[in-house]
Amino acid sequence: MTDIDRKYGIKEWKLTDSMESEEEILEYLEECAKENDGGTLLLHAIGKIAREKGMSQLAKTTGMSREHLYTALSDNGNPSFKSLLSIINSLGYSIRFVRKQPSSQTTAHI
Repeated sequence: MTDIDRKYGIKEWKLTDSMESEEEILEYLEECAKENDGGTLLLHAIGKIAREKGMSQLAKTTGMSREHLYTALSDNGNPSFKSLLSIINSLGYSIRFVRKQPSSQTTAHI
């Protein structure tokens, strides 16, 4: 269990145990992306998914070494945006931008 797991109360899991479909994995990623923590939880989730699906295959499809992938997707990792996009794409996902909903806080106009 990592520090990130402890911080967010994440229990050890395997995709095959807890997420039976790609839709559930996608929902998990979307929920992690909503966390306002600078991407820490999302990167952690991508790393878990990558390790579960197989770093060797991911290394082949991204052109990155397994060592680089493990480092980039570690809890202390800081992959470049280009690397992260390559990893996400190789895992079979993409990033979609949507407009954020306005904040519920209103500004008083005098």
